Amino acid sequence: MPTVVKEIESPLLPAGKAMEALHVSRGKFYDLLNSGQLKAVKMGGRAFVRVSEIHRFCENLPAYTPRTGAAA
Repeated sequence: MPTVVKEIESPLLPAGKAMEALHVSRGKFYDLLNSGQLKAVKMGGRAFVRVSEIHRFCENLPAYTPRTGAAA
């Protein structure tokens, strides 16, 4: 009987994919890491961000508040 191997989604995103997921530039990404707002792990000299950390970061972003009286 053949063994079925399910594709496993990695719980880690490489830095580039994390930047894409957050829609931020490389500079902004490293600003977030250096300020402690976003946490990463290192493996083999490469930075990875846990998918759960991306979710945590997004959940803690402040809500958008439209400016009142701004010229259109």
